[in-house]
Amino acid sequence: MTRSLLHQIHRWFAVGIFLAEALSCPAQTWIQWKTEAGGNNHYYALTPIATNWTAAQALAVSWGGTLATITSSNEQAFINNTFLTGKFEHLPLWIGLTSPLQKGLFSGKLGPIDLQIGIHSQANFRWVTGEPFSFSNWKPGEPSNTPPGENYVVINWENSDTPPRGVKGDWNDTPVNGTSGYGGKTDGPYFGLVERETDPSQPPPWVGKKAAFYLAAILALIIAILIYFSRPKRRASSSP
Repeated sequence: MTRSLLHQIHRWFAVGIFLAEALSCPAQTWIQWKTEAGGNNHYYALTPIATNWTAAQALAVSWGGTLATITSSNEQAFINNTFLTGKFEHLPLWIGLTSPLQKGLFSGKLGPIDLQIGIHSQANFRWVTGEPFSFSNWKPGEPSNTPPGENYVVINWENSDTPPRGVKGDWNDTPVNGTSGYGGKTDGPYFGLVERETDPSQPPPWVGKKAAFYLAAILALIIAILIYFSRPKRRASSSP
């Protein structure tokens, strides 16, 4: 076996190890809301960057969870006291609550603006996990569904204005990219609050399958390289 081939094999093994480690690496500092503190034993963390709701939810899923579902006043208090502090005390955070686009009285386009005006109430909102929507913490007057439409929920939006128009942690509906032009720190994009049930020191369930796929692909490539370089070379046929 040539030194060049050994170098190629070593490099592909290194890539495989890197991929496996990258897929299982915890992304953030997770904080557990323990049962002895009245919690649910779930783990919570903030996304590392501010983004729109869709990207924040996709990142949460890649971490083995979803954007947070706040289902009790105790959970709201835990989040207020744990995450809405320091530099995040006056910043909005995405949570896992949405309302499907409701086409009712009018739906259409007015110039560059896509209008979706119609039925929009608290009853239309759903948690991304499908669990019952039995608790809410809307600021009075919300959800308002300000045109061209607000179907994604943040907490602490009203507390991010200058001066604050609401209280810490209350809920507001916004467009998928957040709002703009309302003052203070209310402009989107926003950080997301992620919640997962399982220990974040363990990889999400899908990671093992994906890592195994990549490693199997790399192993197949290594075998193909070995076969290619170990084939006996054909001798050039002599001229008649």
